[in-house]
Amino acid sequence: SAQFPLGLVLADGESFHDPYRGIRIERVSSRVDNGLPKTTLRISKSHLLSGPDAVALVRPGKEVEVSFRNKGGEDVALLTAELAGRDSGRFDIVLDSCGMRTLASGEQCTVVVHSTDRTDVETMANVVVQIETSDALRPKANQAIRMLPKTYPDPTT
Repeated sequence: SAQFPLGLVLADGESFHDPYRGIRIERVSSRVDNGLPKTTLRISKSHLLSGPDAVALVRPGKEVEVSFRNKGGEDVALLTAELAGRDSGRFDIVLDSCGMRTLASGEQCTVVVHSTDRTDVETMANVVVQIETSDALRPKANQAIRMLPKTYPDPTT
């Protein structure tokens, strides 16, 4: 067996699937070549991408648009977008062009999320836009959103 970062240990023929990121790592084989261990891995990656940022930022009372794009060769069926996470009650979906549709190769859809807090919130709030998909590597596509307090420095400067 071989140990990978984060303590992941795989024997030949075993695999690790990270559905949040849409990645599968499979250890195909291992051998010793000239006294050095050699391992062959197969890495499969979902072609359903969210982003472009790992975390989308929004201010209280404002909206943020998150997108999902099919970069693969096969269609991906999407179900309804929903909000998940500890602060999901502080957000609403105001537009969902992703739900109940199929994304062909190269197509993109968007979900617009509104922060319902209108006061000068002094705490951060976190939510995840989550869409169930037909993609075996990424059965739930996620995009994290963080609401910043109004007094928080602008992250773009």
